[in-house]
Parts: sequence; structure tokens; C-alpha cells
Amino acid sequence: MRVIPIVVCIVVTGCGGGSSAPTSPTPTSTTPPPTVSAPAPAPTPTPAPTPAPAPAPAPTPAPTPISATGRWVGVNLEGMIIEPGAGSPTVCDIEFDLQLDLTASGIALTGAAISKVRKWVPNPVNCGQMGAEERWTVINGSVGSGTIAFSFPNPNGSGTTIDFSGTFTDKRMTGTVASFAGRRGTFAVTRQ
Repeated sequence: MRVIPIVVCIVVTGCGGGSSAPTSPTPTSTTPPPTVSAPAPAPTPTPAPTPAPAPAPAPTPAPTPISATGRWVGVNLEGMIIEPGAGSPTVCDIEFDLQLDLTASGIALTGAAISKVRKWVPNPVNCGQMGAEERWTVINGSVGSGTIAFSFPNPNGSGTTIDFSGTFTDKRMTGTVASFAGRRGTFAVTRQ
């Protein structure tokens, strides 16, 4: 019988020998293809903040009505001035210092007044005297928004009146005068 030698390979790492440590298969090096990405969207601008509405301005308060109450005085070139020659030929007192002490309540006006002759035209009939004073009661008085009207009764009791109408501010009052016997003129006084 014949002996045939047999070569036996023990597969530890494979035939052909080598180290006893197992080897892992060498990976095939493949680089992935570059990734092409879509362009990034343009950034959306952030809207500017909406400003808060400006606060409404405070309402303007209605002006306080001016009261005619108080003392009003006109002297020198003010007071009451009657046009020379206006009305009756007996007119002789033509300029007066004037003091008004008025009280307004709603639209009603009351008070008292003093007039003092400061200029006169000589006339033989029924003339007053320089410096003569007359005291009056204010009647038929009314006051509106910056307007005023009142009268003085004729001291002789005839029922006729001296009528004043005009305008006023917080410091000054001016207007016209229509007196008995057709006398006409103006008045101007300043608040004291």
C-alpha cells in the first residue's frame, strides 16, 4: 500500500498561513458623490415694527366765560362822553368820570354807578356844575358772552333812561350811550 502525503490547511486566516489574527476584509474606498443642494431661500426681511399710535391730544378746555362782576372805572379820556350838540339844546354836561359796580348772575346784571361831571359847555338853561356827582341804580341789565347792556333811570322820575350797550373783555368795557333828550355818546371803563 502506498502512502500519499496529504497537506491539510487549517483555515484560521485562510490558506497560505499568516498571522493567527483574523483580518477583516479591506473595504473598498468609495467617496459618495457630492451632494448638490438647492440654493437657500432668500431670507424674509423682518418687517419694521408698527409704531404705536400717538396718544390723542388732551381736549382743549372750553374757555371760562368772563364775568362782568366787579368795579369798572373810566376817568380822564374815558368814562362817559356825550357828543357836543347832540340832542336837546339844553345839553351842557358832556364828559363824565364813570364808576360802575356790577354784579352778573347768569344773564342778569344789577349794580350801581357814580358819574361825575368833568367837562361842560355853558348853557343858561338847566346846566349842572363842574364836579357834580350823580348816583345811579343799574336797571334792565343783561350780559352775554362778551356783551353787555344796562340802563340808568332818569333821576327826575320821568321814566326815561340812559341806555348803555357794548362789549367787554376781562379788563375793558366799551360801547355806546343813548340818553334822554336824544343825547348820544360813548363810554369806556377799565376793570379795577
